[in-house]
Amino acid sequence: MKGTLLHVPHSALPELDEDEFYYSDLIGLDVENLEGETLGKIKSVQDFGAGDLLEISGPDGVWFLPFTRDAAPHVDLKAGKLVANPPEVIEGDEKDGE
Repeated sequence: MKGTLLHVPHSALPELDEDEFYYSDLIGLDVENLEGETLGKIKSVQDFGAGDLLEISGPDGVWFLPFTRDAAPHVDLKAGKLVANPPEVIEGDEKDGE
């Protein structure tokens, strides 16, 4: 069975609670800020052990958003979007000496 890919139809997956999501459902969602400005699209969902991070590809490059209620207060799968409230300063985003 080495190298065999197993697939399960989405319809066979258990229904989730209102605040639960399958990673595959989040990928491709449009991301906008609280004012409705486009920030990018969700490229992937990562978990490095400290919580889920949304990898977002936007006009300024790729960046990560913690997948928490504070940072991502609204997910609308039917509308295909996630509303983000990113932190004002992202670590590593500051210019040297500023």
